Amino acid sequence: MKIFNKYFSKFGNSIYILFNSVLDRGIFFILYVFLAHSVSKTEYGFIITVFAFTNILQGIFDLGLPFYIQREIAGGTNFSAKINSILYIKLISLFLYVPVPIIYFALSSDVNIILVIIISIINFCWGISGIFNAVFYGSNTYKESSIYLLISRTILIITFLILIFTNTSTEILLLSFVLSFLVHLKFFTTHLKNRGIKLFKDKIKINFFGKDLKSSIPMGLGVIFVLIYDRADILILQKVSGLEIVAFYAVAYSLYRSMQVFSTMVLIPKYTAFSKSFSSGRALNQNEVIHTLLFLIAVGCIIITILNIFPNILIRIFYTSSYLPSGRILKYLAWGFGGVLLNNYTGVILNSIRKEKIPAVSTGIGAFINVILNIIFILKMGVWGAVITTVITEYFVFILQLSMLLYYKKKNILLLN
Repeated sequence: MKIFNKYFSKFGNSIYILFNSVLDRGIFFILYVFLAHSVSKTEYGFIITVFAFTNILQGIFDLGLPFYIQREIAGGTNFSAKINSILYIKLISLFLYVPVPIIYFALSSDVNIILVIIISIINFCWGISGIFNAVFYGSNTYKESSIYLLISRTILIITFLILIFTNTSTEILLLSFVLSFLVHLKFFTTHLKNRGIKLFKDKIKINFFGKDLKSSIPMGLGVIFVLIYDRADILILQKVSGLEIVAFYAVAYSLYRSMQVFSTMVLIPKYTAFSKSFSSGRALNQNEVIHTLLFLIAVGCIIITILNIFPNILIRIFYTSSYLPSGRILKYLAWGFGGVLLNNYTGVILNSIRKEKIPAVSTGIGAFINVILNIIFILKMGVWGAVITTVITEYFVFILQLSMLLYYKKKNILLLN
């Protein structure tokens, strides 16, 4: 019990991170289930396609800003100027972001452009909400972030249910997500106002944008490269093995990736702690680094064990017995989860010590290796080639980042005290 309390005290803020992640993922899950039952298969497929496309696009236009703002605030930089700079960048990017899906989907005939615009704005708003949470996380106000998010999402659920019972259109139904964002924005601005910070009061400074983007973009590139090696296997499988194999693999992969919520809940608070420690003393706390690593290894062992012992049960619970062939795929994919935890951890340390280019380069190399190996292995082994490539990629990225951390430690750039 003492050991449990010791570790829980270190990762107590992780509960709020877990709550926020589960809340938002759960809401989108409910939305997708409802739409699958209420609209035609053709319309549902179109909506899911637009959500997927704009989600990737939003990842690109995020520019790494949430990770950057969390690190900078944790490090004690000018709170007001930094937030205003980041939000100005996001608003300017809106004018570049929205036309892309409109043009992309307008190339097809009989497309509901209004629906495309609404879904695009939803994903953009969710990206800004991510910045709000990053501000809360960076300033160690985790509890407040969960309270504000809970209230705004509760209003979303109530509005959503009311609109369902009034048989409103899909477009109006989706606008309730924008309403939830506006409520979240109100809480965010009020919170900052209470701290004496007013948004959009500082003048726009182009050179200040350049300074911010110079550090944030490498973080954003890392996210983009991860998106690439997350999806390359499915795209190649579809061409080589067909849609049925893709379906079985995608089901296993979705459960495998969903387990990363445990990585997020641990590493986001640690990112704040490490950034603050490095900014104040140019060194990280050795005990905290080691304890976090041991905790992640323990979590990884537990998750890998569960996925190996109960893969078929998990498939039945979430996807019914018709997807049981995915169980065996999940069992072997699970071995890549340790690599996911470890490379996320080394990435957090590198970003916190201002070496954000290394995760960008390592994930970029990982994405390149992933695509090449997927082409070779899938042609030879089908779906098992995708599984092997996924596991190799995760550990390959970890080894690259670990080697750089050891190099920086040797050169006294990474200091532990």
